[in-house]
Amino acid sequence: MSMNTDLIIGKIAIWIGIVVQICYNVVIVSMTTFIFFINTEGASPEIAVLIALVIILILTLPPILTVINLENKMEVKGTLFIVYAIVAFCMFNYLSSILWVVCGIFLIWTKYSKGGSTGKNENEKVEIESTENQFESKDKTTKE
Repeated sequence: MSMNTDLIIGKIAIWIGIVVQICYNVVIVSMTTFIFFINTEGASPEIAVLIALVIILILTLPPILTVINLENKMEVKGTLFIVYAIVAFCMFNYLSSILWVVCGIFLIWTKYSKGGSTGKNENEKVEIESTENQFESKDKTTKE
């Protein structure tokens, strides 16, 4: 796959993970705040909804802000998505976790494969030259 294809696959997987994270957070946090509202006497439903919204924003805003400008510092953002994946995994959000680990690896891999070799013949040529130099150096030491 080319570098652009990896980046496109990574972006699609990141956005799918963000949508899954938002849906998961809405369900889990809403249930948690509803239980909190039922068990706490004197609490208003507005406070429960406000707490739910703040928790959802805290959990989903960092991945959204990270993906907005993805082309710069891709290795840092790939590492951040791996950290987000660990947090999502700890919250039992396995689908987002898997998607973000894959995206983090894609981003780091895309960054470090930019300067890599482009073909098989390039590596073979280097190996042949290095073995020729080894034989020449052995011949020079045995001749002297």
